[in-house]
Parts: sequence; C-alpha cells; structure tokens
Amino acid sequence: MNLSAAHYDSIMREYDNQRLENMHALNERTQKVYDRFPEIRQIDEQISDLAKAYASSFTSEGHMSFEEYKDKLSDLRMEKEALLKCCRIAPETLALQYRCPDCQDTGYIDNEKCHCFRQRIIDEMYQQSNLREILKAENFSTLSYEYYDKENLEKMQVAIETCKKFTENFDKTFENILLCGTVGIGKTFLSNCIAKEILDQGHSVLYLSAFQLFDLMAKNSFSGNTPKEDSVAKQYPHIFESDLLIIDDLGTELANSFTMAGFFLVINERILRKKSTLISTNLSPEEILTTYTERTASRIISNYTMLKLSGSDIRLKKKLGGF
Repeated sequence: MNLSAAHYDSIMREYDNQRLENMHALNERTQKVYDRFPEIRQIDEQISDLAKAYASSFTSEGHMSFEEYKDKLSDLRMEKEALLKCCRIAPETLALQYRCPDCQDTGYIDNEKCHCFRQRIIDEMYQQSNLREILKAENFSTLSYEYYDKENLEKMQVAIETCKKFTENFDKTFENILLCGTVGIGKTFLSNCIAKEILDQGHSVLYLSAFQLFDLMAKNSFSGNTPKEDSVAKQYPHIFESDLLIIDDLGTELANSFTMAGFFLVINERILRKKSTLISTNLSPEEILTTYTERTASRIISNYTMLKLSGSDIRLKKKLGGF
C-alpha cells in the first residue's frame, strides 16, 4: 500500500503551513520585544544595515573585507546577547521555533523522511489518529490497580515498571517486549500506555492486530507461501521502518505457512534494523514455542523481554460492578 500523490501533497502542504505558522509566531514575538525594548530593534537594524553595506561594498571602491565584516557582526551580536540577558529575554524568543526540531518542519533530514513524516504517513494511511483518541483515556496516568488481587498485582506492578523503563530508555537501548496472558487482564491497555509515551517522544508508532498485519501482507500480491522482504518493504515499508511496531493479539490469526513465514520475516528484519517491537498475545510462552517455527521462537526468546501477566478478566469485572 503506497502513499498516494494526493496524500503526499497533503502532508507537504501541512509542513508548508507549519513553517508559515512558525514565521508568523516569530514575527509576533519579535514585535512584542521591539515594542518593549526599542534598543533591541536598533541592534537588529544595525545588523541588517551591516549585511547590506558588506554586500554593496563589492560594487564600490571602499570594499569591506570579510574579516572586518565578521568582527563588526560579532560585536553587534555580543551587544545584543548582553542586552537580551539584561532584559531577561531568552535568545530562542527571537528565533524560529519548530514543531519538529529534528527536520525543522521540512519533513526530511538529509533527503531521508524524518520520523515525524513517517508518523504522518501512518496517520494518513491507517488512521492512527483514532489511536490517539484512545490514548487520552488509556495511559500510565489513568492506570488503576483496583482489579488485581495481591499475587497478580505484584506481577502487574513489575510489568508496568519494566514498560516504563522501556519507554524511558527508548532512545538509548534497543529492546522488545512480549506481553503474555489471558483475555482481559490489561495487555492492550499496557500496550496503549507504551504507545502514548513513545508518540509523545516524537517517534512513529504503528499499531496493528495480528489479523490486520497478516491481512495487509496477504493483500499486497505476494505469490506463493513465502512473503519476500523486498516486496513487503516496497508495498508496506512502515512494518519495517516505524520506530515501534505493536502487534496486538498474536495467535488470533489463521495459522498457515504464509503467516508463519511472514511473522518470522517481520520480527527478524526489525531485529536486524534495531527497530523495537511490542507483541501482546493470549498464548502462553509454551504455546508460542509450539505454534510458531523454531527459528521464530528462538528470535523471540533471544531478543524479547517476556512479561507474563495473570488475573481474571478486568473487562468482565467492570461490567459486573467488581463482583
């Protein structure tokens, strides 16, 4: 599923509009500073006049050397810096501020799509904005322990601390998580907690159920029973490129040779690229070993932190009023 030209143009217009907003905001901040401190305006005007004088000097007899221009500019900047400090104005007040400082709201870094661009593609194509609405209600700040008894509470607390460290160290270390446990004990909620933290850090997150993942791969015209890496990367690159891939409800998909091969391809390629993956499943660790291939099980055991949750169905408890 490739990004259409219309969607690409739409995203690029968003970046254009964002840069215009950045410039408008800067002009407003600058005017307020000028109104309160006219002397700062005067220094900026002197800096502008100096640049014009240096440029025009190339066509006149009294040519200003680059060294002379650089020294005068340095003096003016030092004077301005001291004045800003005296007026208690942060230097960034008079500088452009960006929604994404990494690409400066252009969408690209060295001709490569920025992480914010990749997330916008995901939002456009797979309506991740719906996920953002869910995350307003399901995140670490809204998490409750009231439906867990003592033994299961301790397991959940350990799992939550592990997941929090995963989000805190996301930029520093490459990690993957496997959440195991029966239906309704909080795996999806915990996945959403992690998704919100990673999104808030400015990373791209792709959230798919196991059924959606394999259905997308199957619909993209792969021949035979073995999906090819280059085909997947071309048709659906975000499976490999997203900073975090969340695969929910692993084990609910139809198990066949295609899904077995596809699952190995996804987790193996993301490990090679050092792109983190979070998998939630109702299967026990033992069932994972017997359901999927030995190669797949080996990759998971070697590269994933396994968190086994337990307890009764929280959703059912809520419906029954806690009884």
